[in-house]
Amino acid sequence: MAYNVLTGSIFRIPTGSLKITGSFAGDAGNLTNLPIDNITNAADNRLVTFTSVAGQTLNGEANLTFNGSALSITGEVTASIGVKANFFEGDGSRLTGITGTGAGIFTEVNSSNAYTTSSVKIGASGTPAANLHVSGTTYLSGGVAFRRAAITANHTASTTEFFLGVNTSAAVSILLDATQFTNGQMIVVKDEIGSASVNNITLTASGSQTIDVDYASVAIESPFGAVNLYSDTTNWFIF
Repeated sequence: MAYNVLTGSIFRIPTGSLKITGSFAGDAGNLTNLPIDNITNAADNRLVTFTSVAGQTLNGEANLTFNGSALSITGEVTASIGVKANFFEGDGSRLTGITGTGAGIFTEVNSSNAYTTSSVKIGASGTPAANLHVSGTTYLSGGVAFRRAAITANHTASTTEFFLGVNTSAAVSILLDATQFTNGQMIVVKDEIGSASVNNITLTASGSQTIDVDYASVAIESPFGAVNLYSDTTNWFIF
């Protein structure tokens, strides 16, 4: 069997064309006008992009690689619709529009604020004993502000309150339910306008609860008087 083997160079006739059918074998380094004219920066796992409008030059991108299981990108990723993943890792400081759903315990995160409606425990692991549970010694660099509620009528003390500032021209009753409060949580009741001698402020323990063991209720009867109480989740104690 004979083979057609050509050595040397083939030149196109100046006024015509030269057509060769079949297939080429060997080095095609000197062929031009191919659909893919040049490939640069080839390396293992690099993805290839076109670097010419005509689509004839390919480039192996060092910043865009795929090893069969992980796509690695160095630089920015832009999506016109969205990016979906099971989870994200890394610095999320530039993320915006995060809501409570799918954002962990935080309902808003930006450069200066993070809000949460969940309980937080600091200094130890385990379930928080209160909305904010700090284990160990706590140091504060500034003043402490406790929530104040202005009381102008009969009122039931809430776990979100600390100071109950009474300002009324009539007698007032304040109901205290220890079972709603955390162990050791405090309430301070104060006559803010000095009328308690005329308009008594009565503090009443809920149901069968007591104040200092023996009392179902106590009254503030002195102008500008105040009573400090704490709960053991069952009863109340004056201190």
